[in-house]
Amino acid sequence: MASRKKKRNQQKALEKQAQKALSLWPSLPNKHGPAKLVHAAPGAEKMSEVLMEFLEPYSDEWETEDQLRRLLTVGFVAWNAAIAPEDERQKLFESLLTKLPPDVQEDFMDVVKILMEKKKLPKFVNNKRLVLDYHLTMRSDGPYLQIVSTPGT
Repeated sequence: MASRKKKRNQQKALEKQAQKALSLWPSLPNKHGPAKLVHAAPGAEKMSEVLMEFLEPYSDEWETEDQLRRLLTVGFVAWNAAIAPEDERQKLFESLLTKLPPDVQEDFMDVVKILMEKKKLPKFVNNKRLVLDYHLTMRSDGPYLQIVSTPGT
């Protein structure tokens, strides 16, 4: 019984995170009310797998959990920016760059631009799901990534 209660509390927490993340994207229609956590339909692409493939060229660039988290953040920014309207994209970049140390801003934007170009490849171009949040767990067999995203189109 405690397990079901724990799962229900985790789901409510993820729904709150998703609602907060959705509020950051004013162009998204919110015609369905508060965010609800929905697991991927059978046969649907798992966003965690899509994003790990998206970031694959940089898979040798991290050794620690913290480094992987930074890479995931850059990847999520690039993914979402590639989908966002131009005016929101610029606001997103401006907001993020003010939070980064000046000596890493140029490298950050270089990687984001490379990944935004990759988003145009046939494998990724039709996937319009925004990444809202994630949960990363490091396991003995490697990282385990769970993604909260908008529904597929």
